[in-house]
Amino acid sequence: FEYLREQRYYVVALRDNNRNRKPDPTESFAVPPRPALSAKKDRAEVPVPWLLTKIDTLAPRYQRAQPLSRQRLRLSFDEPVRLAGRRPEAWSLRDSVADATVAVQSVYKSSSRADAVILRTAPMEARRHVLPLSSNLVTDTLGQALVPDTARFRAASRPDTTRTRFRTFVPEDVSADTVGSYPLLPGQQPGVRLNRPPDSTTLRRALALTDTTGRPRSYTSAASNGRTYRVRPDDSLAAGAFVELRVNGGVLAGPDTTYERRFRRVTSRRLGGLEGRVVLADTVRTRETREEEPSETSVADSARREAAPDTSGRAPPDTGRAAGGAVAVRDSARRSAPIVVELISTKSTIPLDRRTRTVPPGSTFVFRNLPEGAFRFRAFLDRNENGRWDGGRVAPHVPVEPLTWSDEAVDSRPRWTNVLPAPLRIPLLRSRPSS
Repeated sequence: FEYLREQRYYVVALRDNNRNRKPDPTESFAVPPRPALSAKKDRAEVPVPWLLTKIDTLAPRYQRAQPLSRQRLRLSFDEPVRLAGRRPEAWSLRDSVADATVAVQSVYKSSSRADAVILRTAPMEARRHVLPLSSNLVTDTLGQALVPDTARFRAASRPDTTRTRFRTFVPEDVSADTVGSYPLLPGQQPGVRLNRPPDSTTLRRALALTDTTGRPRSYTSAASNGRTYRVRPDDSLAAGAFVELRVNGGVLAGPDTTYERRFRRVTSRRLGGLEGRVVLADTVRTRETREEEPSETSVADSARREAAPDTSGRAPPDTGRAAGGAVAVRDSARRSAPIVVELISTKSTIPLDRRTRTVPPGSTFVFRNLPEGAFRFRAFLDRNENGRWDGGRVAPHVPVEPLTWSDEAVDSRPRWTNVLPAPLRIPLLRSRPSS
């Protein structure tokens, strides 16, 4: 901005889709590191970037109930949702005409729509039904609970002809090794994906877990979304050990075919690690007098100055001034707020989900048991300690959580722990008087 009156300004970036020059709930925005920035001649550029973000403050809402058959009902919401729990007893379906409860047998996520869940019920008569939707049934992807509502619908008269069928093995997108086995990283379990939940008896009949000699292995199974079942051997799978998972397609209403896949727990010889350090890096912006911007000394826009202990081992009192008389900007979340470091795979011989580590500022982080590949890092100061990055608010002003990315991808090599060549530096805005 040029040719401004010399005074303080609140500078906000906005993706103004409707061109009303106002921040609307669905529009992306970026807040300044401080609510008041002074425009003065020869003023240096603010060294901390404005980071564009969008805040989802809206809880998911029920939109529509669509009967698919006498025994299946699809509920749609206004955004992608997750099941808060899979207990069918939590859903209270009633026949409005007979004033009778209709049993809900299973609940699962739709395979084709992220914004829908499906209820499988006892047979419903083709008449009006009512289903109260409480806040503890589903959440959005950020964990915000559903706005309570009530679904009212007329049940369908057509019979339910769908049957439980096998879809694929999990983990997906994994290539077999030279001996035809599929790798499992430490802590990872083999599993299957079905089109809908079976009852426990059918699942036990359909799945068999054996070692390479064909000897059965006992296991437990658990489903995350009602359709994907992870199979955990009762005796943990040691590094280098094999296990075979078989699916009897005939039991699952599929063709009279047995699907099978051999898995092998990856050994340490194929795994490496990455190590680095993350620090809070102070940036400075010159200002002429402390009185020029009095509000800056109390604004929650950067991390609290890290006090160095004196010779007695006690930290000096926090007076609000840095060494040499510079004003240290306080942080409402304290300098002791943790840093969250995220590991993101850009190329990997074995698919890897995003991993995180939470460490104090100035600490070392280590990611172990990584397959060969290339990875990048993102790190942020988690001021509110909620485990995710927050982009602040426009009004009232809440500063963005300081954030950084690694400049380049770092390679992971088997049997090595590679160290990042430089620490991840999270920039914080400081003020100091000019010389």
